[in-house]
Amino acid sequence: QARDYLKERGLTGETAVTYSLGFAPQSWDSLINALTTQGVQKKDLQTAGLVSVNDNDRMYDKFRQRIIFPIHDQRGRVIAFGGRILGDGEPKYLNSPETPVFHKGKELYGLHLARDTIHKQDRVIVVEGYMDVIALAQAGITNAVASLGTATTADHIERLFRLCNEIIFCFDGDRAGRQAAWRALENTLPAMRDGKQAGFLFLPDGEDPDTHVRKLGKDAFLEQINTDSLPLTDYLLNHLSEDIDMSRLDGKARLAQLARPLLNSMPSGTLKAMMTDELARNTGLGSDQIDAILVEDEIKPAARPAPADHSAAKRSPHVTRALELLLHEPALAADSQHLDTLQCLELPGMDTLCQIIAIIVARPDIASSAIIERFRDTLYYNRLCELAGSAGIHDETKNEKEFHAVIGRLKLMAINQETGKLALAARSSTLSGDEKATLRKLYQEKRELERKLESS
Repeated sequence: QARDYLKERGLTGETAVTYSLGFAPQSWDSLINALTTQGVQKKDLQTAGLVSVNDNDRMYDKFRQRIIFPIHDQRGRVIAFGGRILGDGEPKYLNSPETPVFHKGKELYGLHLARDTIHKQDRVIVVEGYMDVIALAQAGITNAVASLGTATTADHIERLFRLCNEIIFCFDGDRAGRQAAWRALENTLPAMRDGKQAGFLFLPDGEDPDTHVRKLGKDAFLEQINTDSLPLTDYLLNHLSEDIDMSRLDGKARLAQLARPLLNSMPSGTLKAMMTDELARNTGLGSDQIDAILVEDEIKPAARPAPADHSAAKRSPHVTRALELLLHEPALAADSQHLDTLQCLELPGMDTLCQIIAIIVARPDIASSAIIERFRDTLYYNRLCELAGSAGIHDETKNEKEFHAVIGRLKLMAINQETGKLALAARSSTLSGDEKATLRKLYQEKRELERKLESS
């Protein structure tokens, strides 16, 4: 039945193997029995989100009579599952709950397979479902990812913009698709630094990327993305003015007021200035008047609290020192490698550090002031200014040596974190061949890095 369903959806066996598709039978305890006989504890199954518990405290398999879509992290490790019901039943799609290793707002389906193509093409296509990603890949479009039962988040956007400069959101044209697109726009604006692009393609009613690419084929689908995608600016202004009578003065004033908080969420730069000019043209106001409206909003107290991840009090001293050194001498990171290793480190401040390193790698000659300017309209601007003006900076030779030592310690922390997770997993279950190979590689990297740090 599962094979027949996938064949009806146009998938080949090769595609099913590439995405490790599976099947959960209509049974209340097949998975529980299979794993507990291998020594896995029931409490660990519950922690991993593989089982549910009813009102009588009876444990049962969460996924039943479903096509199973394994969800991988960016390193290709399975961290969760999605299931599509076969036949009638609700919910149609079911995801693993949040677990110690799975956070829906940070992970993207298919990213581990798409990241190389995304980097090479400098573009990613964001869709809504597993089957959309898989159907596009089978058609030869291998730079697509999907959010996991949630709106596209700010974490998703930042992660994708580290890989490429352009994001295309390709959603259904129905109400739900347009709501998802608007939430994606709101979360994209704070990341729209100069050089970044975003577009929105809405498919005809009743179509999704899965059915649309099978109908059109690869070339026609990509051509539609290139010709019919709305640039972010156009989508923003079109959406805001949908229910406004732009022939009236109060209508134009209303548009300016609606656009104000959105534009103010953007970092300063050429793009924000051009969008401000476009708003001026649409409202008939002068650019100086629009600027005055934006400033009026900026001086109001911030409505959102600073995220704990960037708290100065909690930031690792290694992260703080790396930021200080980079803001005094950006060229230190011009040839940085292993950024993926650092991005895996779950440590306060790492997102900011990785983002700055990525900026420098993309523009090795960038000035410190230009880096800080990119954060002007964020919650981290003042802190970065403080770090840039801090003392304790040596000459160039000592700075370079210290920077590489600090980055080495952070890499070591990342390796220890990942080996710890695998070692913990090995206590409750048998590691797969790939996981064992990964663990051996990490231990080797750890030994080499420790020797290097000791000799430095």
